[in-house]
Amino acid sequence: MINTKTILFAGLFALALPQMAGAQALKNVRAPANLPPADYTGAQFVDNKGCIFIRAGRLGPVTWVPRIDQARKHMCSKSYTPTFATQVATTDDAKPATPPVKGTTLNRGNVAYEGDVIKPVGAPDTSLVQAKEAKKVTQVSDAAKAIKAAAAETARNERSAKLAKQEQVAAQMKADALATKKANETRKAAQLAQAMKDAEAASIAKDLQKAAAAQKAADAKAARIAQRTAAKAARATAMAQKKAATAAARVAAKVARDVKRQAILDARAADQVAKAASKEAKKAKAMKMAAAKTKAADEAKAAAAKTKAAAAKTKAAAKPVKVAAKPVAKPAVVAKTTQAKAPVKVATVFKSGYYVDLGTTFSAANAHAMENRLLASGYRVQTQASGSKTKVFAGPFRTESNARVAFYQVATQGYKSAKVVKK
Repeated sequence: MINTKTILFAGLFALALPQMAGAQALKNVRAPANLPPADYTGAQFVDNKGCIFIRAGRLGPVTWVPRIDQARKHMCSKSYTPTFATQVATTDDAKPATPPVKGTTLNRGNVAYEGDVIKPVGAPDTSLVQAKEAKKVTQVSDAAKAIKAAAAETARNERSAKLAKQEQVAAQMKADALATKKANETRKAAQLAQAMKDAEAASIAKDLQKAAAAQKAADAKAARIAQRTAAKAARATAMAQKKAATAAARVAAKVARDVKRQAILDARAADQVAKAASKEAKKAKAMKMAAAKTKAADEAKAAAAKTKAAAAKTKAAAKPVKVAAKPVAKPAVVAKTTQAKAPVKVATVFKSGYYVDLGTTFSAANAHAMENRLLASGYRVQTQASGSKTKVFAGPFRTESNARVAFYQVATQGYKSAKVVKK
């Protein structure tokens, strides 16, 4: 049998079982309260205190080691039924009244260890009686043999304890090696899983970076295209504005030139009209003076004729003579004949183009004067008879804009009813 002091209370061959109530720390684990019989072949048993032990060492001496849970605590509970419940365990708390003889061994039955004393359980305690009888009847040689046998038994027990300790150490080393191997495998598996996750994450990140770079390149390309399109549109707009400004400047310059030319022509026409008016005034004054002279001459002639007639009348009264009356001259008719103007040209066919209708019908004399004024201004003139009146037109002009320039000049001269017409 193995001395209880040589048993190591370390957890070996731990099974993955749920943690149960009643478990205690391994440092507090003691030897089984009772041992099973020597012929017991079970893999585990429950002692009388409800603690579970498992078998260690199948080829050599048998060692019962505590069974531990996942928290590495000895599995003990009152709910566990002892394997040999009918036997009474003897521990430090329950010692026999009569100690057995030291060195006595039992090959069968349940036994419990208390120091170096073997306490039989379940059988009558006859060791003390046998020891006393042996002392009485045994010879010195028998006592020596007993001592030698006890020494041999102690040696066997020590060898068994040493072997059990070696097996326990080996089992512990094996368990530690298995645990280390399992931990290494678990760590390697975790590292491999983490490496796979890291590789997958890196691949995903790389794909995201590629997608972001592609999107950035697409955005940059779209921005460049939009910028080029905007620049092209701006250039086109600037070109159109420049062309429009150039055209407007050309039109403005042309209008300015036309206005300037028209101003020059108007100035010339005004000068000519002023000269014509002065000439007409002088001519009218001369005609008025001639008419006055003619009137005076006529009045003198009439007075002379009247005097002559009176003298003749007086003479006739003295001597009746039939005198033929002479026709009296009509100076007014001569004056009218002197003031007669040349007839105004009348055109009934208009050339195609734009005209400025003065909007007023003139008498023959006024129409002639207006025609001379327009001719002096540099315009071509067309007239049209309308009953006893005459309509005057300036033109033709090739474009409406040119007709508008003439229209403005005519309108400033007081002909507010003038308008541009197309013939």
